[in-house]
Amino acid sequence: MTHKYIVYMGSGGLCHMLSGLSTAIKYAISHNRILVIDCLKLSSFKNKVLTYFDININNLIIQENYNDIINDKFFDIEIKDRPKINPKVIKGKGYFIGKYNVSSFHNDQIDNKIIFYAGYGARNINNMIKINMNTLKIIENECNNLLVNNKKYISLHYRNTDRKHDINNFLNKIKNNRLKFKKENIETIFIATDDYLAFDKFKKNLDDFNCIRINIIEDCNGKNIHYHSSDKNKLVLDLLKDIYMILHSTYFIPSVKSGVSRWIIQMIHEKINIFDINSECKLI
Repeated sequence: MTHKYIVYMGSGGLCHMLSGLSTAIKYAISHNRILVIDCLKLSSFKNKVLTYFDININNLIIQENYNDIINDKFFDIEIKDRPKINPKVIKGKGYFIGKYNVSSFHNDQIDNKIIFYAGYGARNINNMIKINMNTLKIIENECNNLLVNNKKYISLHYRNTDRKHDINNFLNKIKNNRLKFKKENIETIFIATDDYLAFDKFKKNLDDFNCIRINIIEDCNGKNIHYHSSDKNKLVLDLLKDIYMILHSTYFIPSVKSGVSRWIIQMIHEKINIFDINSECKLI
């Protein structure tokens, strides 16, 4: 049997990567292709996706190592031949579909044995990709004490490295809603951030609140943490813990220029999330 493949080459941070992967999954299903996930060399991840996530879709074959398929006589491409950044054709071997979506795929490429995809894709992650049980246990073990001790709290995601946000906008939103929070007996704020200095700033300016966090992030000198953090496993788990805590909060204040915040907003609006938990969180 002649096998056909779509190779997903991960790019960007976790949200960006999973969004692109969800598009590759849809394409693999609709065109009956084996999905090869190539994220081991992605400098912001350096792991196998299935270490953290489940993709349980009937009849979809997933592989995360080129060695798993090297014996397929129809898989005749060398790793060194993989596309790098710009869309390109590898003559007689395969195509890099394009940077953003599979819709740029042309009819004359349908019969190619190998197709590459490294785009951002649509954000339809939550229906296709779920946290696996091992990862969920790690997250629950580290988060549940905070949840027990803080049954009602505000959460905020403050991204302020490569994507800048004004801290005063967050402080003003909290102060402008102070009366509502007081009526609901909310005195705690959970802070998720990529800014090493931000937690202390919030704590100083919100001294009438109990400011909490689940992660102490690495100081990357103002650079984005997904490419500059040294411990990629901690990086992934820290982000997943932050999202878990945000989904359990009563109110959420997002960073409008952040893909992670927009992903969380989607989970809240659609009532579907990667943890399969019931979230009643409301946006501010």
